[in-house]
Amino acid sequence: MSMKKQALSDELLDNVTGGTVIPRPSENGETLKSFADRINASASRNVTPQNLILWNNLPATTDPNAPLPAGTVLKVFF
Repeated sequence: MSMKKQALSDELLDNVTGGTVIPRPSENGETLKSFADRINASASRNVTPQNLILWNNLPATTDPNAPLPAGTVLKVFF
């Protein structure tokens, strides 16, 4: 049996169930954009603010540059 790797588009990846979900706390004064940048730097990922909005069921109109409330814990899929 041949096992070929195939990259999934963001649209297909959004429909994948399973994987690892890691709750990650935000730092004081952090925004969705700076949170995503921190996750990407520490884990060589490509997490976007839009991913975080989707994964955490935030309103689509959420401003990625607005400060997060203190103690916010966001789900990150790996």
